[in-house]
Amino acid sequence: MGLENGLIPSSSLSVSSQKNEEATIDAVRMGNTQLWVAASSDSTPWIEISFSSSKTLTGFEIRGTVTIIDVEYDTNSEESISYSENV
Repeated sequence: MGLENGLIPSSSLSVSSQKNEEATIDAVRMGNTQLWVAASSDSTPWIEISFSSSKTLTGFEIRGTVTIIDVEYDTNSEESISYSENV
């Protein structure tokens, strides 16, 4: 999709918080030596990737310890569609 190889620009990425305020937004990219970690006070951490056009997402990879995955997407409508899984 382009997160690791840079096809998705940093300007399309946002996070709810960062434990290390000196880390760049690129810490969310796979293959980066930095690792994104939400601030300990962040009870609902999230990463957002904004696309300029419709995309088909067929999977994603996560590094680190994760207890819940919640993927939400908007199809340019009033309705946000959610997928959740306890891992």
